[in-house]
Amino acid sequence: MNKKILSMLLLTVISLLVFTGCEDSSTEPSVQSATITEDGGLYEIEDEDSPVYGAFVDIPEGALENNVTVSINEIDQNIPGDSTSIKVSFEPEGTTFKEAVEIGIPVQDGMDLNSCRIYYFDPIDHIQKELKVKRIDREKRVVIAEVRHFSIYSANDDGLSFDMKMYNLYDKIVISSMIRKTQNSLSHFFSEIPTRWYNSYNYANALEYLESSMNTYAEMKFRLTKVVDWGFDDVVAVKTIRIHRNWGQQGNTYNVYITDDNNTNLLKEINNNLSMEDDIFSSDNVVSYYAGNYISVAFDDLDLTIGDKYYIETEWILEGNGYSGTLRYSADNEVESCKLSNMQQYNPGNDKQLILYQIAKPEVSTNTASNIETSSAQLRGIVTNDGEAEITEKGFYWGTTASNVTEKKACGDGTGSYSSNLNGLDSDKTYYFKSYAINIAGTSYGAVMSFKTEVAVVQPEVTTDAATNIGANIAKLNGAVTDDGGADVTERGFYWGESASNLSNKRSSGNGTGSFSSYISGLTSSKSYYYKSYATNTAGTTYGAVKNFTTEMEITKPQVTTDAANNIGTETARLNGIVTDDGGADVTERGFYWGYSASNLPNTKICGDGTGSYSSNLSYLTSNNTYYFKAYAINSAGITYGAIKSFKTILEISEPQVTTIEASNIGITSAQLNGDVTDNGGADVTERGFYWGTTASDLSNKKTSGNGTGVYSSNLSGLTGNKTYYFKNFTTQLEISEPQVITIEASNIGLTSAQLNGDVTDNGADVTERGFYWGATASDLSNKKTSGNGTGVYSSNLSGLTGNKTYYFKLLL
Repeated sequence: MNKKILSMLLLTVISLLVFTGCEDSSTEPSVQSATITEDGGLYEIEDEDSPVYGAFVDIPEGALENNVTVSINEIDQNIPGDSTSIKVSFEPEGTTFKEAVEIGIPVQDGMDLNSCRIYYFDPIDHIQKELKVKRIDREKRVVIAEVRHFSIYSANDDGLSFDMKMYNLYDKIVISSMIRKTQNSLSHFFSEIPTRWYNSYNYANALEYLESSMNTYAEMKFRLTKVVDWGFDDVVAVKTIRIHRNWGQQGNTYNVYITDDNNTNLLKEINNNLSMEDDIFSSDNVVSYYAGNYISVAFDDLDLTIGDKYYIETEWILEGNGYSGTLRYSADNEVESCKLSNMQQYNPGNDKQLILYQIAKPEVSTNTASNIETSSAQLRGIVTNDGEAEITEKGFYWGTTASNVTEKKACGDGTGSYSSNLNGLDSDKTYYFKSYAINIAGTSYGAVMSFKTEVAVVQPEVTTDAATNIGANIAKLNGAVTDDGGADVTERGFYWGESASNLSNKRSSGNGTGSFSSYISGLTSSKSYYYKSYATNTAGTTYGAVKNFTTEMEITKPQVTTDAANNIGTETARLNGIVTDDGGADVTERGFYWGYSASNLPNTKICGDGTGSYSSNLSYLTSNNTYYFKAYAINSAGITYGAIKSFKTILEISEPQVTTIEASNIGITSAQLNGDVTDNGGADVTERGFYWGTTASDLSNKKTSGNGTGVYSSNLSGLTGNKTYYFKNFTTQLEISEPQVITIEASNIGLTSAQLNGDVTDNGADVTERGFYWGATASDLSNKKTSGNGTGVYSSNLSGLTGNKTYYFKLLL
């Protein structure tokens, strides 16, 4: 190969690099842009004068990691074999999406919308690929497809017919060619070999030639050539395949297949049992029979050097007429796609060298699992580097031991983050997993990681225990959480109420497992209550059995009344009281406290137990002295006291002391009797005087002389002269007894008031206090109302009474 040929190839291939730059003669592109947020959005060229009118990108929510400023630009540059389509660049270049986005590509006027296909350059496969048209906007003449990255796109109704890509697999080069459907041109070498053959021979001559040569074939040679220097080259390896056309035994049918150069290995069977009338080498039939088929050859065991320049040549030879030709395909780190319409379009030497690059295994990391539940988890991984080759598969291996993660979970292809959900796992169990990614260089694995499924949570178990410490209006409810169900018990307690079917009252009692209790108060005595325990965790709430208890009878302190003392003597008295209510419990003791002052009653007089009236006699008292006392009664609720009352012992009375004094002023018929009361004996001397007569044994005559103590005298008259008379003194004391009282009907009775009335006589001694005892029942006259002292009629007004209610009263002495 000479320098002239190389320069011609260079010019041709440069014109193919439509995706990397513009020709010197190109005009400045039309640039329009808009910012699309992570929430997604639609950006469309709406200017009808724009050459890319109708082009758009519709990005859904969640497809972008960050906000992106999107531009849609026209690339004013020709692609060999595609000079008529509109080339549209979507930027920023290399932008990828987590979800598919829609793009719209405008179609040049004159092109058939129904036949248009969308093409783009794939930087992963280093090849131009075709996109499937999703729908057509006929009004705007736009064809629409889904993509996951930005590139340069065009729409064409003629099609690009030939794809070739080259991989470096450390020591292997793989050339892969694809026959794809086109409208106006044939595909790969099939488009050139038969066409030129038929240009030289008509159909009848060709058929006659093929009938005489039962083993007709076309031979394709692939040569990998290393560029040593411009104008020189070094063929590294050659691979040959043969395309055969074999006739059947009758000579009227044939088949087409491909073998290696020794005819020993069948590489691909194209079609069988074709009729002699089938012109498979016409444009339409080649498309029908061969479209979509791939032919691949591999160069094995190569000793290539990274950075050296290589190119690929294909040479075909048609058996029988010696016709041959050469095509070359290569580029810098990418492979060009070209449409072959005729041989003359490609002059030998119009080429550019391929710089060999290294393909490595991908880089993949295992991320921590998420969304871990009792029977499921989400595995997560990320492909951080594709190794300069397409990631054809990624996913996870997982299992129950770190050394045996054999279960496989595939998650598609491509780079970036990915995840997969595992279901049907066992609860409370450890699982291990690792990520993997595959490209043409091999499989890489991330680190082995683990996760543990959650414990299967069920509702807790709780029991209702018997109530304790039951009183008249209080009780202690008891329960126990015996199992938390696999999750924390966040609340426990009791529901209670007055019937088993209506436990509407709630009483919480902390959290956790074990025994718990709670007091409830404000209950009614002698009444049944119902209750049940409960416990709550994340799985729900469980209830214990319904139980019940009955409150005790309500016990209060007893009610006791201090009644007036009676049988009061000079040294004795009887104290009286009454227990009117035992308070709901036995009165275990009752009696009196008494003493010499109202503020100090140190003496106790116990009078047994029980309810009703009771009394106790006091003796060895001091006469004429005031004593104070109050009743008391005791039950289990405590002690109650009656009102403090008082009494005064009777003065101890003796006979008054009287002295008889000699008579004086004695006349013939008169005389003055004299005496002296020297001591009244403790009581008023109500009468004093003399008894007298004519004999000492008959002093039947009485002569009074007032009352009180001291010297007194009395004159006698009508006596007989010279006769002896006899006399003696006498005194009389007041006899003292309890005063006499009369209860008079109440008067002046109003809605909330009344007047109580009474009458008292002294019966020989001063009345020091008088009044009334009153109350709402005859057995409970505990209210006291005093009304002065002395004798006679007296009264006392009551107020603050309840209307239409009966009250009882008695006099106080």
